[in-house]
Amino acid sequence: ADVSVRTPETGFQASASLAGKLRFAWQTQEATLELLPGLRWQVTTDADLMNASGQLEQPFVLRQTGDKTVSEGEFPFAAKSSAWGAWNGTIRNISLDGGPGLADWRAADAQLRIKGQLPRWQQGAIQLNDLKANGDTTLRWSRATGISSKVVLQVTAERLSLSDDSPLSIAKPTWKITAEATANPAEDFWKTLTVRGEAS
Repeated sequence: ADVSVRTPETGFQASASLAGKLRFAWQTQEATLELLPGLRWQVTTDADLMNASGQLEQPFVLRQTGDKTVSEGEFPFAAKSSAWGAWNGTIRNISLDGGPGLADWRAADAQLRIKGQLPRWQQGAIQLNDLKANGDTTLRWSRATGISSKVVLQVTAERLSLSDDSPLSIAKPTWKITAEATANPAEDFWKTLTVRGEAS
């Protein structure tokens, strides 16, 4: 199956493809969707904003009972962007609370295991070369409270440098980063965004 989307206002274009086998079963208040090994998916965007793909090696199941939907297994992904580098990982422990339509959802949870590399990152005078990170992320959305996330990452870089009047360079710095973020997209996302954490 192939799908393409284009927004005339901005000219943004994206396409998605899905190939493989799945099983499904449905009855009142109970449903199952099973994605089978070998299933492949891909999403591409214009201007190389983000390209993502994945292939299942093990079954991935979504099981609905009443207003609750949970996942079994891991859903693999790989993503690449000219701005954000290359990343891969798995999505697991998905939990959805709500009715059959998007407007009926009340809460959603998921866990991600991620690993990636960014050739260069710069913010002001600080620059990191060959940045690598791996770790776990927990995501939660609630209609009542908004979005929250917890991240635990091991981060390394080939070199950290400062490009101000007194240049400083540090080879192979390493950090363990733990952070939490909350935001409410129903209001102004950036004004409600709060991030707390520590690096060691």
